[in-house]
Amino acid sequence: VYTLADIPKGVVAFGSRVTVENVDTGSVEKYRIVLPEEVDAANGHISLGSPLGRGLMGKAVGDEFLVETPSGKRTYEIVELITFHDFLESGEEEEEEAG
Repeated sequence: VYTLADIPKGVVAFGSRVTVENVDTGSVEKYRIVLPEEVDAANGHISLGSPLGRGLMGKAVGDEFLVETPSGKRTYEIVELITFHDFLESGEEEEEEAG
């Protein structure tokens, strides 16, 4: 069981919302880091244990990282990060999701 104190601040971890740019193509994608049972790739919800999730973990804005995908290696840069702590401190309410 994880507690709020287990989630690091200032870097990608569970609950983070992260925007990445593909260094090679310039395409920008947004993701939310979730537990495996919450994965919804169509909505950008990726698992901590996915290749992209593992590449993102512990990284901060400006960091570049390499991900091995079935279609080859891709390099991404983190361009925006909202951590779980940032979200809680903002006082925003979680969006309701159909499901």
